[in-house]
Amino acid sequence: MIPARLLVSGLFQSPCMPPLSQILIADDDASQIILLKLAIERANLPAKSVEFFSNGAELKNHLEKLAMFNRRPDLLVVDLNMPLMDGFEVIEWVRLQRAFASLPIIVMSSTTESGDRERAKQLGSDRFLNKTADVHELIQLLTSLYYGEVSPHLADPGRLHK
Repeated sequence: MIPARLLVSGLFQSPCMPPLSQILIADDDASQIILLKLAIERANLPAKSVEFFSNGAELKNHLEKLAMFNRRPDLLVVDLNMPLMDGFEVIEWVRLQRAFASLPIIVMSSTTESGDRERAKQLGSDRFLNKTADVHELIQLLTSLYYGEVSPHLADPGRLHK
């Protein structure tokens, strides 16, 4: 069963639905950010559609500013292990905000702890990708989302929190 927030997330296809226009990525690993930037560039996603933050607190501050202007991104990608505010705290905070309660969140982390995956899921993340193995999968997903081809929730529902 698809959670209600996913049904209203705006990622489901409709003839008048605009493509994914803003993706926010929070990760403190500089080499991961460089890798993601290169992969996004190769995928020909417009640079302005993807913004990077080096920790959860920066991401939260940006989201608060967006909310002040009744704006919201289309998708968050967060690492779990970050300074100042970790990914768990980000997910929990986002889910408590009325403006962002239905915002899709993909966790991309190097953690191997099944407890971390389960905790992220319980807090409200929508998908979990392994940072070292699934960069290509993330780029394919972002490209499909950007061009309005698929929802991360419909693309492979059996892989949610694999």
